[in-house]
Amino acid sequence: MLQATPSKQENLPDFYAILENAKTQLFLPAIRLTKNEDAAKDLIQETVLKALLNKEKFQEGTNLKAWLFIIMRNTFITQYHRNNKVRPFESSSQFDYFANSADLSETGVEERKLREKELLSHINNLPEIYRKSFNWYVEGYKYREIADMLQIPIGTVKHRIHVARKILKKGIEKQQSFVGQSLRQLSYN
Repeated sequence: MLQATPSKQENLPDFYAILENAKTQLFLPAIRLTKNEDAAKDLIQETVLKALLNKEKFQEGTNLKAWLFIIMRNTFITQYHRNNKVRPFESSSQFDYFANSADLSETGVEERKLREKELLSHINNLPEIYRKSFNWYVEGYKYREIADMLQIPIGTVKHRIHVARKILKKGIEKQQSFVGQSLRQLSYN
């Protein structure tokens, strides 16, 4: 661990005083990020703690307020990712057709199984280059982990997952359109 130089230790009371004043300036940006007063206070507390633990990394003459904002923003992003375990795949509206089934009767369970089977069919029909990245992403792997496993750049992984989602969306919309047309034809007959 880096030791503070004597000149920096002499300035520590100044650091604490400036840090205390900066806490009030962090409140509004924290509210904007969290949309919740209690969460904003927790975020500020976490930011100040990280600033104190890393005070030796702060360089005199730089903008302390900007340094604290960066710490706060990064802390918020980390907490957001940690708290949001739900993948975009699971929450996207284009997949609601398959994922949501409010009817818990025997017919509803069978319909849900059919939807799951159709979704798996769409996924299995993806070209292998996209399917592999997409499946690992849905299983919870991070972009970096997938890139390391496939030994490709992270940008390529993101692109492949994006393309896979577009292909799935198109296939699902096409199927929904076909089902809708079939139902309309049945109702006219």
